[in-house]
Amino acid sequence: MVDAGMEFLSPGAQSELAEIRVALEVSPWSVGRPYVTAHPERGMRSIDFDGGDAVLIFAIIDRDRWVELLQLTVL
Repeated sequence: MVDAGMEFLSPGAQSELAEIRVALEVSPWSVGRPYVTAHPERGMRSIDFDGGDAVLIFAIIDRDRWVELLQLTVL
């Protein structure tokens, strides 16, 4: 789902997303905010970018040291 949304991002938003992806590789828990605020310890998180016109939802799987990009929504 993330790849399909990429074509709708402006060049500036694509640059922002590239920076977000680098940050996710380095320190994923510092990126974005909890997707489910009632359970912030769970690995589902989201981040808005492109002035709020795009949202990336991702999951952090600590035991595997993995971040999965789940959904990219572009308004």
